[in-house]
Amino acid sequence: MKLLESWVGRGVLQVFLGLMTLELEVQGDTDWDKSLRLYKEVAGLSMTGCGLFYVLGGVTCIGCLKRSRQRRHLDRMKAERDLAALRKQEEDLKARLASYTKT
Repeated sequence: MKLLESWVGRGVLQVFLGLMTLELEVQGDTDWDKSLRLYKEVAGLSMTGCGLFYVLGGVTCIGCLKRSRQRRHLDRMKAERDLAALRKQEEDLKARLASYTKT
């Protein structure tokens, strides 16, 4: 899913799921029901907090930093390929020059 590839999309989805978890109704007063309400609240708040972290991270350009790092890596790879091509060309030119000096 394209939505889950971005930090903001992932965060919005987690916030939605966290809020939906908090909206669940648990009936009863047994110990099981009380612990279930506690776990529901902890899970909902944790998921909402993580979602907010993702949204804030996406808004503050963590995605931009990732793209910048990828762009630098691609630029470095291109520079290495260009350097290798220039070295090969230099060797070819030296070989041609050497053939001229022998005659």
